[in-house]
Amino acid sequence: MRERIVQRLQLQQTIHNIVNEIGHARRLCADLPSLLRWSSDIVLFRLLRVIDCPGHDRPRTITLKGDLQLTYRLNRGDVLTLREVWIDEVYRIPQTASCAPRSLVDLGANIGLASVWFAAVYGCDQIVAVEPLPENVELLRHNLAQNHIRATVLVCAVGQANGVGYFAPAGEPNSGHLAPQGEPVDLASMDAVLHELVPGGKADILKIDIEGAEQTLFTGELQWLAGVQVILIELHPRLIDVPHVIGAIERSGFEIAQPLNELEGAVTCFTARRESLRG
Repeated sequence: MRERIVQRLQLQQTIHNIVNEIGHARRLCADLPSLLRWSSDIVLFRLLRVIDCPGHDRPRTITLKGDLQLTYRLNRGDVLTLREVWIDEVYRIPQTASCAPRSLVDLGANIGLASVWFAAVYGCDQIVAVEPLPENVELLRHNLAQNHIRATVLVCAVGQANGVGYFAPAGEPNSGHLAPQGEPVDLASMDAVLHELVPGGKADILKIDIEGAEQTLFTGELQWLAGVQVILIELHPRLIDVPHVIGAIERSGFEIAQPLNELEGAVTCFTARRESLRG
């Protein structure tokens, strides 16, 4: 009996979530075909957990209000990212941060859904998107191009120094990570990444979703953070020492701009303290 009650409650919560997401999709979509496509994928997202649906990984394009087009694949990683970025708006900067961003470094750019969101919502027009997986980079470039967003795309992972590392793919294209072995990928230091920005290698926003590599990124010399104003980082408690990463960021002149949420997948916002601002 108790198990049946739990299952019923879980089903009710799932139905509630689906209805809520479809409501948001209706608000965002520019036409009926896009709404039907996104709504069906919201349902298929749940089914993909237990079955391999026809059309798995096949690209699909939806049109959003504001003449925006987003192309993604039918897999749990892409559909989840679409929801997190465009419905949940996990990268929205708290009003208390009082930031008017123009430049963005997108670490773990995946297929470009966040880069397009930052360009659409904040008007970022100086963008460096960093992504190591070629199959993601193809869609990343496509999403940038079809929305007429000029950006520098770096096909690499970020590391403490330029060189070569190894990337371990995962079941979903948004969950791979650097590892001691795997597919070789180019590594770029943050100094090299920031150098791609103008003017002066300073980034208004640094968005980080690199599946645990934030542990290495925030270890050692962090002078490059002097050129950053806002950090939006997805922390991965299963993979990193969260207090170490937070402490390194705070010692570099940043403070948390919203209550800290250490749940897996939560995004934390840090802003440069006023006395630490450069230029």
